Amino acid sequence: MCGPAAVAGIAASGAILNAYQAQQQAHAEQRYENLLYGQRREEALDAFASLQEREYQEREAAAADIQALTRRARQASSAAHLQALEAGVGGRTVQVLLNQFEADRLAGIGATERNLEFTSRQLQAQARSAARIQPPRRHLGPFDSPLGIATTLLGAGSAGAGAYGTAGSF
Repeated sequence: MCGPAAVAGIAASGAILNAYQAQQQAHAEQRYENLLYGQRREEALDAFASLQEREYQEREAAAADIQALTRRARQASSAAHLQALEAGVGGRTVQVLLNQFEADRLAGIGATERNLEFTSRQLQAQARSAARIQPPRRHLGPFDSPLGIATTLLGAGSAGAGAYGTAGSF
C-alpha cells in the first residue's frame, strides 16, 4: 500500500501534468491562430493588390472611352461643319449644331468620370474591408505568467495536501 506522502506526491504530480497539458493545448491553439492570421493576411494583401489592379484597369478603360468619345464628337463636328460650308450655310444655326456636339461630348465625359468615381469608391471600400483582419488573440497557458505558475503550484500543493489528509482512510 502507498503511504500518505506517496499519495500526496501522485496527486500533486497529476495536477502538474494537467497544467502541462493545458499549457501544450494553449500553445497549439496559439500556433493555429497565428497560422490562420498569416493566411488571412496574405489573402487580404492579394485581394488588395487585385483591387488596385482592377481600379487601374477601370481608369484606363475610362480614359479610352473619353478619348473615343472625343474623337467621335470631333469627327461629327468636322463633318457637319464641312457639309455646312459645302451647302453654303452658316451662321447661328451651324454654330448651335457644332455647340451641341461639344455639349454631348462633355456630357459623355462627365458621365464616364462619375461612373469611374463611383467604381473607384466601391473598390476602395472593398479594399478597406479586406484590410480589416484582426490579429490573433493571445492564448495563455498556466505557465505563461507568474500568476499562472503560482496558481498551478498552489493547486498541486492543495491536491497533494488533500490527498495526504485522506491517505489515512485507505
